[in-house]
Amino acid sequence: MLDTTWSARKALEEGLFEDAVRTAILLGHDTDTTSAVANGLTGIKYGIDGIPARWLKQLRRVKIVEPLAVRFLASVRAR
Repeated sequence: MLDTTWSARKALEEGLFEDAVRTAILLGHDTDTTSAVANGLTGIKYGIDGIPARWLKQLRRVKIVEPLAVRFLASVRAR
């Protein structure tokens, strides 16, 4: 858990979403867990606009999920 926390924090220091994801993976160890934690936090930090468009285009069902995510974020911000 300590390695995951340290690695996720290190990845968050990157200036771009893509760089943070890459860093989380390249740090090694338990890369699936580290990447899940780091990428979740990076998503909070940069939002959906921070995710490279070429990545979003490759996601299945993004046209279904994106409006739901936008509505969810709007409801959270309204509180």
